[in-house]
Amino acid sequence: MNLKNKKISVITALSLSIASPICYSSDVFNITINALGQTQTAGFSFAEDTFDTFDSQELENTFIGFNRNTDTATASLDFRGLSMQLSYPDQAGTRLVLSIPSIGVNEEFNGATREDSEALLESYIKGKDSSSIRDILKALAEVSPNDPLAGNPNSLMSEMISNDFNTGMTDNQTTNNIKNSGSESAQDNQIGMGLRFDSMDVNGQDVESFNLPLSYTFRMDSNPRHQLRISLPLSYTKTNEAEAYKVGLGLAYSYPVTNNWSVTPSVSYGVVGSADMASAGAVLGMSLTSRYQWDLNNNSSIVFGNAVGKYTTDSIEFDGYDLNPQIENVVYTNGLSYNLSVSQNVKATVFITDTVFTGDALFVEHSDEIGVVFSPLSSGSALLDSHAKIGFSYFTTDADDLDGFRIRFSSSF
Repeated sequence: MNLKNKKISVITALSLSIASPICYSSDVFNITINALGQTQTAGFSFAEDTFDTFDSQELENTFIGFNRNTDTATASLDFRGLSMQLSYPDQAGTRLVLSIPSIGVNEEFNGATREDSEALLESYIKGKDSSSIRDILKALAEVSPNDPLAGNPNSLMSEMISNDFNTGMTDNQTTNNIKNSGSESAQDNQIGMGLRFDSMDVNGQDVESFNLPLSYTFRMDSNPRHQLRISLPLSYTKTNEAEAYKVGLGLAYSYPVTNNWSVTPSVSYGVVGSADMASAGAVLGMSLTSRYQWDLNNNSSIVFGNAVGKYTTDSIEFDGYDLNPQIENVVYTNGLSYNLSVSQNVKATVFITDTVFTGDALFVEHSDEIGVVFSPLSSGSALLDSHAKIGFSYFTTDADDLDGFRIRFSSSF
């Protein structure tokens, strides 16, 4: 296993810790190694680098007098918040042991050499011929603040839930002020694009996420309040130096029950891959969103929305990883917004959204977001003309020290 060029060498990092061992809590991965009565500690942003420190050759290069074929060694890992132990427990033995007492995992890798045992461990972590790896992935979603698949605001599952709710609530204009449904502008299909930036600080780890929501909406000529939306959200998340990539596909149909009430069933599918975080997977989601609008005087209104959805993980192969924790959650989202005119041509939407997860345990099971969005005032039949929105919001969760802010921009034409 080779180290990445962009990381400081493992030998250098460990050598720095000989004089004063430090636990780098701001790192995504941390490891403390004991061998020949010596203790050394290092922190990393990449999973591969963390396991490389327990490579038998690296142990021999790092620990004075260590024999990679005969000496014993142990390591304690903080693997994205999950405690693990690695060991070569046998004198002159090749047996490599992975132990996670909190979830009852105890795996042994017996190769012809220690290098072969390390290759078996690498294959196990990537999901090849692994059974208990599912328990590890579920535990990571429960204890890790930065799991790419599920359990935090920047995970694939959370982003899909937000996108599905926004399609039926924030972005759905089927019940809002179309005064002349027979006009050409009201019947036009619509291209949508935007950019959302999220920033969080999680136990000293800088987490930044960039989301690019793309969509195309078909409006029925006979009644433009009926609309079918195809969405293609793209996302990139960076946790310290570790990167994760997400892409999704969604289909939603908004049906106007009355002039002020619409319902939007949707189905979505997303995938995420991060070799840096040793994670890959997919999520399938189905949801139903209800949106009701009360029109008030002076171009103001109150909108209430609620949604229920079921989201289930699936496996996907990415860079040698084939993982599926089989996480399943039913999610309830409620939102309330107040729309008001702030000038002759501009309106503001003040909103609050509450999301609750039920089902498999996650690191974040309850989150709230409050913010404001500025956009042009609609002019009836010209509602579907090109317009833009810009918004700012703050979100908080039931997890300690996990909150952040969002900036969003969107445009449709």
